[in-house]
Amino acid sequence: MHANAPHGAGHMSATEFGVRSEQLRLTKFAISTDDTIANGTLSSTPALITRQRQNLGSSRSRGAELDADQRLSRHWRLSAGYLFCDASVTSGDLTGKRLPQVPRDTATLQLAFTPPRGSAGIQARWSSMQFDDDINQLPLRSYAVADLFASYPIAPRFDATIAIENATNRRVEVSATPVLTLGTPRTIRVGVRYGNAH
Repeated sequence: MHANAPHGAGHMSATEFGVRSEQLRLTKFAISTDDTIANGTLSSTPALITRQRQNLGSSRSRGAELDADQRLSRHWRLSAGYLFCDASVTSGDLTGKRLPQVPRDTATLQLAFTPPRGSAGIQARWSSMQFDDDINQLPLRSYAVADLFASYPIAPRFDATIAIENATNRRVEVSATPVLTLGTPRTIRVGVRYGNAH
């Protein structure tokens, strides 16, 4: 990373419009930013990438977010979410390039089970590919992961818990500058939670 270049503060304007019903919520948005500040690439080789915090020009993000929630039965609930975001540079040398670290599509799906005692759930998360750099030469692959959680009361105000993150041990690329860095593999956490009396 090179020393920061002199740069002005970014200025943002945004509009948002939403509609909702008992089970669905849709939000459309548009965000414009002048003098977007980001890590600009000064030079790039297979062994070294030099970047500097600088103004990249104006950028625009447009998209929509949809959330849904449905109770399937007394103890089961299903919820889902989808976000589309088209974020790109609109002025300067990088006009037309996508903003780094912003996937176009992300989605979540959650299923929760809440019997009289304890609880359990599964969450699936998906993200489309994105770029790690301002010049869009370092793509990060799309991924889908699943997380599991369960708890059960073992004493008044105490629950035993288990959480499994990235349960299928999928490969998640989080950076590529230039060495590829992977996210957390399958992780299992077991513990005791203190909370309200049951």
